Amino acid sequence: MSHRTVTRLFALGCIALSSLLLVYFFVSRKEARRAQILPADIFRSEMVLQRGKALPVWGSACPGKTLSVSFGGQEKRAAVARDGSWKVELEPLALSKEGRELRIAYEPPLRVAGAAIKPVVMRNILVGDVWLCAGQSNMELGCGMMAGADAELAGADFDEIRIFLVEKSASIYPQKRLLSGLWRRATERNLREGGWGGFSAVAFAFARKVYRETGVPLGLIQSAYGATRLSAWMPGGDIEGSPAFTAERRSLESIEERYKAELKRNPQAAHPYAEIKEKKDIVPSSCFNSMIAPLVPFALKGILWYQGETDMGSGMRYAEQMRAHIASWRRAFRDGNLPYYYVALPPWNYGSSEQLPEFDEAQESCLEVPRTGMAVIIDVGDFDDIHPKRKVEVGERLARLALHDLYGQTGLETSGPRLRDIRIEGSSLRVGFSHCQGGLVSGSPNDVPGFELAGASGAFRPARARIEGETIVLSSPSVPRPTRLRYAWTTNPRVDLRNRDGLPALSFRGAGTEAMDD
Repeated sequence: MSHRTVTRLFALGCIALSSLLLVYFFVSRKEARRAQILPADIFRSEMVLQRGKALPVWGSACPGKTLSVSFGGQEKRAAVARDGSWKVELEPLALSKEGRELRIAYEPPLRVAGAAIKPVVMRNILVGDVWLCAGQSNMELGCGMMAGADAELAGADFDEIRIFLVEKSASIYPQKRLLSGLWRRATERNLREGGWGGFSAVAFAFARKVYRETGVPLGLIQSAYGATRLSAWMPGGDIEGSPAFTAERRSLESIEERYKAELKRNPQAAHPYAEIKEKKDIVPSSCFNSMIAPLVPFALKGILWYQGETDMGSGMRYAEQMRAHIASWRRAFRDGNLPYYYVALPPWNYGSSEQLPEFDEAQESCLEVPRTGMAVIIDVGDFDDIHPKRKVEVGERLARLALHDLYGQTGLETSGPRLRDIRIEGSSLRVGFSHCQGGLVSGSPNDVPGFELAGASGAFRPARARIEGETIVLSSPSVPRPTRLRYAWTTNPRVDLRNRDGLPALSFRGAGTEAMDD
């Protein structure tokens, strides 16, 4: 064999060996990536875990292997399924302000291509209460944009309030992963960064009040997307099964029919709503799929909901949808009694003069659902801005609900005056209220603004309203025999009826106990 031949064979052997090594390298890298332990994105260092409830922990890893999940003296084992998914459930934990580690590792240790797969260790984890803060732009509006931001945030450094901002996204398909997300301490810098002017001002104001009065570590998850309808936040399966979402169900069916037709023309066609980039393209279920589904079934203390501007005009249909939404999220997070506190929308020029009060009625009717509460902010809106900046009052009124219901402050007032009864007294109506211990309050107690009366003709006329303790007496020379009344019945009311805790009355209407002619 000639020297040239030997040299050529040697070169070919080197090339073959290099090719084999390269293949081995890429195969090993692929196997190593597949073997990585990937907990769900909500599980990160600095997080807060929910106290007092079973705690699901889940993610993906190498199929067929076993994982060990340990935290707070507990250790649980999970078999990784064929699709790479795994889940364990930790026993309920007591409140803890001690930063501890959550560790997830293969058991026994796994080696790929001679290298050990490292455990995942998340550090400085507290145990307290976790709140999911969701909705559209008024929940999204950040701390840096709220009224008095500099004063409210000056020196803020709450080590035991942790915040997690879910990046906005939408998809027709349920997702397993979030686009991004980190748990961070509620410092002035962190509260101003990201999102729309920072982390949700409403959520922060809520947490700050609850924390200052209870000392319980709090985790806040912001998942909000401006200009979205409630239907965007419903799971697709629940839309299909609910009569409250007939139009939305037909919309989704139409989308799928068009996509199937496109697949016949082009089998490689991507679904046009698989990754929604523009707000205008958001469809029913798409925000739930991308911004809530990856969080399910994370253990929560409760839900804060601030949404509805985009659904304005739907009237009592919104009440049906909201009731379905409450039930749906309670199922998703495996707690049929999960507290659900929401915000009644503030005044603004929504269009029709009766749209807002009719929407108020729809929202208020949902208080019949157990473990719900509503924060009324008729007095802190901005008639010229659909995004009013007085968010501290909003968050603190939500906090009142939680403090009363969940943190033992049962003597705390949670509502403004609410209509109790209407009595016809000749040419007057006497209106009784609940939630007004010590009497009603107005800047004009002898002529409270915002009241109207009507008789048999149905025509409403301005009324004089005089406070007498916990009642108001209404009269009008234009309606000598009144039978009905309404209060703040316009989209842009300028009213000030409240109780001695400073909480305002929402718009309302009603009829007296007798029927009389004009």
